[in-house]
Amino acid sequence: MKKVKIYIDRKEHECHERIEGEALYLLGQINSVTHDLWREEQGKTDDELIENTKTEIHLKEWTHFYSAEKTQKKITIIVNGTPHEVEKGEITYDEVVTLAFPDFPQHPERTYSVTYEKGQATKPVGILSPGGTVKVKDGMSFKVKHTGQS
Repeated sequence: MKKVKIYIDRKEHECHERIEGEALYLLGQINSVTHDLWREEQGKTDDELIENTKTEIHLKEWTHFYSAEKTQKKITIIVNGTPHEVEKGEITYDEVVTLAFPDFPQHPERTYSVTYEKGQATKPVGILSPGGTVKVKDGMSFKVKHTGQS
């Protein structure tokens, strides 16, 4: 596997081009209780939050990361035009559908289509399928529609 040079908090490191998020936290000696790790994005794109999980991160030579103190635990997302405060991180299909249709947990046989926009830089628009999850960011917008199927 190819090795690349990256920067975490302005310190150079060498690692494999594929690495888990939690390994990046260890490499940069980031305390995940008090700090988040962010991948710097060029241009007008929002920087990407790197979760301290086993999720694999694909790296390019000279990628820059920085740590920042955790300050915001909740963010606001929009579901069918209504704002909702949710925990920062990931949201499931079931959670989004329940925000749109609070009786969904009592009727799991109902199916819905869920689309989103204004998402993370790596996938700003997409479809959230049953059983799926997506990383949320402040201002992200979801549209949930009943499909009529059971």
